[in-house]
Amino acid sequence: MDYREVTGSRRNQFWEPELDPPALLRGITVVLISPRRPSSVGTVSRALSCFEVEDLRIVQPRVDTYITRESKSCSKGAQYILYGAETFDGLREATADCDLR
Repeated sequence: MDYREVTGSRRNQFWEPELDPPALLRGITVVLISPRRPSSVGTVSRALSCFEVEDLRIVQPRVDTYITRESKSCSKGAQYILYGAETFDGLREATADCDLR
C-alpha cells in the first residue's frame, strides 16, 4: 500500500516508500546471564526489537523455559526474538562466534 493512499499527503513522510533504511545494529548480539524471571527476557526482547537487534542469547537460565504467558505479554510484538533466543551453558559458548570489541 502506498503512503499517499492512506494519508493523502506526503507531508509527514520520513523517507521514500521504496527505500527501506538498513538496520544500524544488525550485527549486535545481546547476552543475558542467568535471568531470574521470564518477564525479563520478554522485556529485553521488546527493547531489542525497537533497535532492530534480533540476536538474543541466554546463558544459564534459572527457569526451565523462558517462553511463558508472562514473557509473551512483555515482549508485545517482539515474540519472534523471544522464540529465536538461544540458550547456552556458559558465556564462552554464547560468544564463541562473536567479535568482542
